[in-house]
Amino acid sequence: MSLYRRLFGSMGRLAVLSVVGSGLVLGNVGMVLAQNQSCTQIANMLRSIDNNRSYANYEAAVSNLRLIGGQVQQAESQFVRFGCQVMLNSGQQLSRECMAVAQTITSGRTEVQRLTAMAREGQSLAQNRQALLQDYARFNCRAGGGSGVTITRQTNDGLTRRGNLLQEIFGVAPEADGIDFYDDFVDPWTSMQTRRTVCVRTTDGYFWPISFATSDDYIAQDAIKCHEMCPGSEVILFSYRNPGEEPEDMISLSGVPYRSTPYAFAYRENFDSESSCQPRPTTGIVTLADRGGQNRSIISLEDLAFPLPQRDPRIRAAATPTVATAPAALAEAAYVPLPRPRPREDGSAPVTPTTSTPNSLRIIEMNNRPVRIVGPQTPFAPEPAGET
Repeated sequence: MSLYRRLFGSMGRLAVLSVVGSGLVLGNVGMVLAQNQSCTQIANMLRSIDNNRSYANYEAAVSNLRLIGGQVQQAESQFVRFGCQVMLNSGQQLSRECMAVAQTITSGRTEVQRLTAMAREGQSLAQNRQALLQDYARFNCRAGGGSGVTITRQTNDGLTRRGNLLQEIFGVAPEADGIDFYDDFVDPWTSMQTRRTVCVRTTDGYFWPISFATSDDYIAQDAIKCHEMCPGSEVILFSYRNPGEEPEDMISLSGVPYRSTPYAFAYRENFDSESSCQPRPTTGIVTLADRGGQNRSIISLEDLAFPLPQRDPRIRAAATPTVATAPAALAEAAYVPLPRPRPREDGSAPVTPTTSTPNSLRIIEMNNRPVRIVGPQTPFAPEPAGET
């Protein structure tokens, strides 16, 4: 009897514990589902994009488009070179060769249009997929420990492996595989025209602008300039569309979003004041130094300093012409006649103003120099020689 009591008593306790544990698990699952509702929607959209045929065949469509486009251009050149275009313009009947070339051109152009539409659709899906990945990182969907989204990839050894969305964002594979996976379809630089580049410091995430508006051809130059500005610090070049995006949307050259990095906006809470970036001097500094009683021009360029060569004084003396000094002659006062007055309407003679002649000019000698006196006659003004 005691054996049955012990047996059923232990079974009852196990049943109670299992019910309580099930309730806790269901409660946690409900909380996680409530928090990850947006993440689930993003994951569903990512699955639909991954299963789309245009997105999966994007690279093949672009490759075939280039191949068939080249074949169409060759056929068009043959059509002109064989004289088919002249025959067509003159209304003559085309030969068999011209008909075959014309059929190749017609079918090739139709295939080019079809592949162009497929490539555009695949590129649009790739852009949407990249935006969804950024939203997934912004909503912090990885906090739950797993995304629940698996993405099939073809590895170099021919095996098909699957990784979660967190691995898709950062482009890394599980440690057991030992293989790095990168998204070959999404190229964040293919459809961007003008971008603003910023240099990001990895110690605290602080960033500053490099170029206000640049193109894909000069992104590498901005990356070099970013590293030259901080030779002793670790910096990475990021960029975002301008116009159309904000600094929160910037990505690195490898396509990693800034918001998904561990140092994103860390300077707002803990600014690293010890890390400072100083650009390298691009020009030297010219200074004057006294060496041996002579002033020498010294050029300082980074750690180098060297004096400029001096000119030979003999050459400089021979090249300097001698200018003969002549005594300055005193300019004589010249009489400049005034213009003729306009005649009056009544016929009377106009009044001619009295002008001073050279003989009536008042010129005195002061310090052995002639000085002309102008203005009214006053008792304080000196009188010229010969006047009383």
